[in-house]
Amino acid sequence: MTRPRSIYGCDEALPEHLDGRRHLGQKAMGLRWLWEQGYSVPAFFTISTEVCAAYHASSRRLPPGVLDEVMEQASRLIRGESTGPPRVAVRSGAPESMPGALETVLGVPMTEPALESAIGAVLDSWSGPPAVAYRRAFQLDQVVGTGVTVQTLVETECAGVLFSAVDTEDGPAELRIEYVPGSGKQVVDGSRNPIEIRVPRSEQELTNRPPVSGAIEPSQIRQLCTVALEIESKLGYPVDLEWGYSDGLLYLFQVGRISTQGGSDGAATTREEELRRIRRLEQEGPWLRHALHESVPTPTPLTWSVLEQLMSGSGGFGNLYRMLGFEPSQRVRQQGFLALMGGRIYANPGRQAELFAPWPLQYDVTAMISDDAGLDVGPSMIDVDKIDSLFLFRIPWLAWKAMSSRRRIVRMTRSAASDFDQFVQGEYANRLQQYQAEFEQGENQVRMETLHRLCEFVLHQAAPRLLLPGLLGGHAWNRLRTKLQQWLGEDTGDRVSRELICDIPLDHSPLVAFVREQSAGEDDAALLQEYGHRCFEEMELSAPRWRETPDRFQELVNDWHSTNTAQPAGNTRVPPAQERLEQALAEAGVHSLASRVTNTLREARQLLVYREHGRHFLMQGFAAIRQCVEAIARQTELGAAIYFLELSELEVGLDGDRVRSKIEQRRKRWQALQELRLPVILGAPIADGETGSRERTTGRSLSLGIDRGTVHDLESAEDGPSEGSILLCSSLSPKLLAHLPGAKAIIAEQGGYLSHVALVARALGKPVIIVRDACDQYRCGEDVTVNADLGEVYRHTSDSEASVT
Repeated sequence: MTRPRSIYGCDEALPEHLDGRRHLGQKAMGLRWLWEQGYSVPAFFTISTEVCAAYHASSRRLPPGVLDEVMEQASRLIRGESTGPPRVAVRSGAPESMPGALETVLGVPMTEPALESAIGAVLDSWSGPPAVAYRRAFQLDQVVGTGVTVQTLVETECAGVLFSAVDTEDGPAELRIEYVPGSGKQVVDGSRNPIEIRVPRSEQELTNRPPVSGAIEPSQIRQLCTVALEIESKLGYPVDLEWGYSDGLLYLFQVGRISTQGGSDGAATTREEELRRIRRLEQEGPWLRHALHESVPTPTPLTWSVLEQLMSGSGGFGNLYRMLGFEPSQRVRQQGFLALMGGRIYANPGRQAELFAPWPLQYDVTAMISDDAGLDVGPSMIDVDKIDSLFLFRIPWLAWKAMSSRRRIVRMTRSAASDFDQFVQGEYANRLQQYQAEFEQGENQVRMETLHRLCEFVLHQAAPRLLLPGLLGGHAWNRLRTKLQQWLGEDTGDRVSRELICDIPLDHSPLVAFVREQSAGEDDAALLQEYGHRCFEEMELSAPRWRETPDRFQELVNDWHSTNTAQPAGNTRVPPAQERLEQALAEAGVHSLASRVTNTLREARQLLVYREHGRHFLMQGFAAIRQCVEAIARQTELGAAIYFLELSELEVGLDGDRVRSKIEQRRKRWQALQELRLPVILGAPIADGETGSRERTTGRSLSLGIDRGTVHDLESAEDGPSEGSILLCSSLSPKLLAHLPGAKAIIAEQGGYLSHVALVARALGKPVIIVRDACDQYRCGEDVTVNADLGEVYRHTSDSEASVT
């Protein structure tokens, strides 16, 4: 069998055995069909998807001979009657539709450098964040690359799109035309509001008159509609056409199957509407990006519906606070304290303080603006707006409630570790196995009921018991820090309190386990058995677990082996905790106070370990939920699209075809919101004062150490970081862990001292510092020193050097 060529012209027949859609892309095959049917299509040629794969496999270089063939094909294109230099349009076209994710370049001169640059831009977009996110969300890993179509550019007087069947609220479907004067690209990408014309399919007469300026003629409208219905009849399904008029002639640039109602995806409109919604929510006060952002940056609808149950005042998180003697307010029980804003998870401090009802407490908003870790600590201020005329009469009852809650917390702290171990080894493991067995053996009705019972158990009943020890450990550490700040001063007390827990063990951290396995010679299969239910962004249900992708897991282990030869840092940076505590108090002349916080230090160190333990076992529950959802996705043939439904919509008799329109609308909204860049804090004034000079910037240290390297922005760079990079990111996402062994340090915009990445970084001796708006301050390739011991980042310039001692 002859090997397929890398490039095919529009007038060249394809081999019979060739899968044209896979080899050239969906759009190119649509164009070829239009050409073969005799419609007016500007001449073109298409570069195959295999060239895209080879381009990325060879450090972004076109395979040998391809550029010569491009220039040969370009010389054959029809150049039209333009009096200026000939130009072409260079368009993407993957085997599967990826709207808005890939690049198009218009007005490219037909010179070798210009064509090479434009083709490279389209191929580069295949590995860009929008395309990568789209393929991950829809599990398109089997698609090798995008095709590239180079087409004669026709200068149009007006251009746009036509949808041959758009449903209306009060009548039958109609044809809808959206266009702008000039190029139609502005309609497709949503950068300009189009002129809209609606035409009944039966009459083909205008139902609204276009403006006089820039209007197309009625005869052109009739021609457009006639052509569209003719193509629809030939293909057997409603279509969308990209078209243009040039010197009175109708040209067709693309044909596709309509997958959603309502015309163009309206990404720009979606973002504008969301920004208006955010402005309304900001009236409640500031919103802070929640720590969940680290594990699930942009949750799919199914994941968000699960997290809402887990984190609501009437769900698992509310039950956790009830265990401690609090009673979340009615508002928190009904509305929660979290919200999706721009597709990201934000917390409202005013609502979150109501988890501690009936006490009239509030967070120190001013302090949180300068230190976004404020939500890690309970509210510390009285909210006078919550004090009514009966408050004085409630004081005795509140005092009794406070004493009762304190006794309960003391009692729970003593038994938290043993209760946790007993629960996860007994009831928790048994119930998960029971639900999974019932789901596998059951029919439709039983399966759906079992899934909802599993979610009720994991999210409402088990989660509070799994998270309780870690919460108590954080409570003990905050008490310790408060005391040390009183005795040693705010800055010194804060620093010492952090040092006292920097060496706590991380027995259930997967990547620390990889280091342990490397030194102890443990079997990789045993690691997969223990950590197979984990993954990066593991609270996102659509993310495959490591046991589902064992090859990826093995690559991860191998990467760690090749880049990490050091042992976990342990307590090598500081003396043992008790000794360090006594030393710090002695230096301040208050050594006698050590005995007053010894027990608190012991409780904090013992129970903070369970933050990672709790996460490890909670993820077993999430993996069980995902396993059930995946089975339903296969049964309904929805595949990865099922994650754009909500948990309550997974019901008996779920009709995949019936919900596809809803899924597509949500997917487009989810995708559109990815492009919004939102700050860590919404609805609050910028803190006064500068964070530092251009060369030296101050921040908040999460892991001590000093190192120098080159900045690599994980969110904007197209290539992965090289070994020895300083990683720059918006938050401490678990995805950082894949790059942590070879990194020298991390600069992030947001993250907590007790976050998973910070814990692992301290175990491995990697400096981590939080700097407000860091992604706006630093660029890839800059030479910086991270001095987390002093809480500073220093930018090296040609005429300055950093002092790192």
